[in-house]
Amino acid sequence: MQELPVLSAEEVNNSDTLLLHIDIVEGFINEGALSSKRVSALIPYVTEINHKLDQVRRLFIRDEHPEDACEFKAYPPHCVHGTGESELVPEIKAFVQTEDEVFFKNSTNVFHADGFLDWLIESEVKTIILVGDVTDICVLQAGLTIQTWYNEKNIPIRLICVVDGVETFHLPQTHHDGDLMNLFALYNMQMNGIELVQSIV
Repeated sequence: MQELPVLSAEEVNNSDTLLLHIDIVEGFINEGALSSKRVSALIPYVTEINHKLDQVRRLFIRDEHPEDACEFKAYPPHCVHGTGESELVPEIKAFVQTEDEVFFKNSTNVFHADGFLDWLIESEVKTIILVGDVTDICVLQAGLTIQTWYNEKNIPIRLICVVDGVETFHLPQTHHDGDLMNLFALYNMQMNGIELVQSIV
């Protein structure tokens, strides 16, 4: 991990690149059962990346659930519709240009969100950059599912996870060690063909 490369913004700052923001919402950043100071620390860096990559395409994923979401059998209620927890944090919301750039998901995996796969197919992007939270759940599942879909279709894709742009929570009560889980998820992505870079400069 200490030897990861950095990525030049100039290399990927074009319309063939997608900057995919995963769950940078109030319910994981500032309030609610799954909010985390570790995750909230991402905001300045992800904001910086958005300024550097001013030519890329962007998607913003919002976790949002009904009160009776099946997911709540595994996780405490969070990002319930109407509570404000599913709102993008203001620093990131400022980069949204159209409603078409926002997708809502009712599971941990954005790949199953209505319209997401159709967007990927129609966009024909060549590079996808992952930022957001949480590394070992939503980011990991998005990365692995996207990578394996392209593999299945035998379509080349450059999928990049920016280590400084992802984070997970630390919760000793459930033996969820943030540092360990982050490392596990990054290793898993790398072993499955996802490129890891430390940062974008």
